[in-house]
Amino acid sequence: MRYKGNDPIRLSDSEFDGAFAVGSYFWPYSSNHPTYDAAMLVSGVAAGVAAGVSSNQVVSLLLQMTVSGASGLPRRPDHAIKQSVRKRFDKTFSERLNEHETDSAITTFVVPTECFEPFAFQRETLKDDDDTETQNQPDYQLVVEMPDLFFISKEAKEYLALPEVTASHKRKHRYIPRGHT
Repeated sequence: MRYKGNDPIRLSDSEFDGAFAVGSYFWPYSSNHPTYDAAMLVSGVAAGVAAGVSSNQVVSLLLQMTVSGASGLPRRPDHAIKQSVRKRFDKTFSERLNEHETDSAITTFVVPTECFEPFAFQRETLKDDDDTETQNQPDYQLVVEMPDLFFISKEAKEYLALPEVTASHKRKHRYIPRGHT
């Protein structure tokens, strides 16, 4: 389901009546969506989340696709995970779908193999005037590996490892999807 704007509250609009079920994928038209690239509703058991998730519970995976920290690229200090956005998704899904428990929206990073092992927990920040860090962090986040997604040549890796190559230039380096040249 595509939706306008960059606020998950838009999913409360009547045009989305009946759109909330396991397997629903929500993708904003906006390219500047804060924090997450998309959201998907899945069964709690299929998500493989913490103990206490029943087979009839639905959770939302809030998807953030990234290549941060891949071979030769510097890690970003954080991914601007805004707790307020996660909570707006959670509120909307809980109001629209009885099986979606409150506080079951899960930040989920989708990363290529090169990023999977070194990927660390990303702290959430509260979107305030000063963008301060919150004290109440989620218990867990998911990191999903997408194997064989990107290719970076040996020569490119060697070049990016040179001390004179700036971090800014490394961030601009582009990965090539497998199968393309």
